[in-house]
Amino acid sequence: MFRKNITLIVAGLLLATTLTACSPKTNVNKAEAEKIEESVKTNKEVEEKNTNEENRGKKVAIEEIKNYFDVDIDSTYELKANYYDYGDDSKYHQYLFWNDSSTFDIRVSEKEDNAFYLKQILPEKNNGKSLNKDEAEALSKEFIKDKLGDKANKLVLVDTSYEVEKNTDNIEFYVFEYNLKDNESSGVFIKVDCYNNYITEITLFN
Repeated sequence: MFRKNITLIVAGLLLATTLTACSPKTNVNKAEAEKIEESVKTNKEVEEKNTNEENRGKKVAIEEIKNYFDVDIDSTYELKANYYDYGDDSKYHQYLFWNDSSTFDIRVSEKEDNAFYLKQILPEKNNGKSLNKDEAEALSKEFIKDKLGDKANKLVLVDTSYEVEKNTDNIEFYVFEYNLKDNESSGVFIKVDCYNNYITEITLFN
């Protein structure tokens, strides 16, 4: 009788184990665990990809600052990087470099080897005489010729606008739009700081 009871107890435990292993709840928990594991794996892959892209863009930004502004970014500069995603046609990293002497805002689209927007802010050195329109235009043309190489010969000035200083009628910036001769949808905007006599923004478009 005792042996029979033992046999029944063992059989019951085996049955319970089998039912638990085959229960829908257990299968659901396993599926959820696998789903979470896959999600974590995917997030790590995305994070690694974004980190690689950010580092690549940073190198591009540093090279572009050297090319356009003749400045070497060294350890004296602090850096803040931001990522913006406005859809397939507009995903880019923004790199802000600054120290006690200057600030740079450089924006690099994903998978591109050039920046599409570059801005430099230098200490004010206004000597009391601001550039007029002709002088600012001459400065923009000189910059294009010096920095854009062969492309400069294919660009034509198509529009000029200006921005006034806050709460005044004084023109603080002139903005010159240059288009390719054979492609009006491709070109560059050059923004000139009239007070401090330098190119403060470059926006390239295609």
